[in-house]
Amino acid sequence: MTRARMGRVGVALGAASLLITGLFAGTAQAGETRTLTLNWSGNPQVTTGGQTVATLTITNSGGQNLSHVLVGIGTSPATAALPSTVTIVDAIGADFTNFCSKTSSTISCDFASMAAKGSSNSRSFQVIFSVSASGTLTVPTGASVNESGNPNGSNNQVFQQNLGLTVDAASCDLAATYFAPGQANKIIGDDTGCAVSSTNPQSTKIQVPDSVVSAVVVNEITNDAICQAGYSCFGQLSTGDVAVDGTYRVVWTIRWNVPSNFNVNKFGIIHFTDSGAFDFALPWKNSNLCKTDTATKCFVSTPTVVGTTLTAVFATAGNGGIKGFN
Repeated sequence: MTRARMGRVGVALGAASLLITGLFAGTAQAGETRTLTLNWSGNPQVTTGGQTVATLTITNSGGQNLSHVLVGIGTSPATAALPSTVTIVDAIGADFTNFCSKTSSTISCDFASMAAKGSSNSRSFQVIFSVSASGTLTVPTGASVNESGNPNGSNNQVFQQNLGLTVDAASCDLAATYFAPGQANKIIGDDTGCAVSSTNPQSTKIQVPDSVVSAVVVNEITNDAICQAGYSCFGQLSTGDVAVDGTYRVVWTIRWNVPSNFNVNKFGIIHFTDSGAFDFALPWKNSNLCKTDTATKCFVSTPTVVGTTLTAVFATAGNGGIKGFN
């Protein structure tokens, strides 16, 4: 059962997003033939403590071959350092491997010559950032062209296009990150430091296989209207938005604040598709426990009620939306 992005489950997520903004300087004047175009692309959602990814593409957009192209992120020829709340986690791509080096706060590339035409007129790589503060953050990015060693030639030689990150604070209802290649711990949830109570009635956490490389958003949305005929739903709509489509196993851990006399033997979960349509209902009973570590549409363990906190762990094929029923 293929899943598209969960942000369409009946309501808008209203979550944080990574906003690509360009601050372009050194625009070519008429008659200039040495020109570099820098472009950042990508728009995964991200909250504080999470990671995000963006792609930088550098193109020789002039009419002449360029003998020496340098690119800096957080270092020259960029005009400023990386903010202290942004960390470079990794950079991916053959062009990075062949021409660049990095630290946790800088990337430096020496692309040598870049032809005006053909495969070598453009270079591109991905950068994975982690963010520790909310707000609008700027990743300074610049490129320079060596015009026969003369920085005062007739052509502009320094070009800037910064990356703008708009980051929301993680909360008891929202967490967003990017799962990078090779990242073993593919778990994200909005429950970190958030006890379930009458003021925080629900928490959601999902785990996806190590093979999934994707932006992921976990959210709880007050949506009392979404349910299914014949069921009595409770709680918020828990959403797990994995941007990469697939039928991989998603393991959910959801905790609800429930009355002290809650009857777990009448409990179950309803799974909704990306569009908010009913997918299936899974009542709790021993026969619905997962028989294998790869099984889906089943409970991973027996639901428990401790005090007024109900905890259920279950598996679905792909992401979606979850509502409890009783």
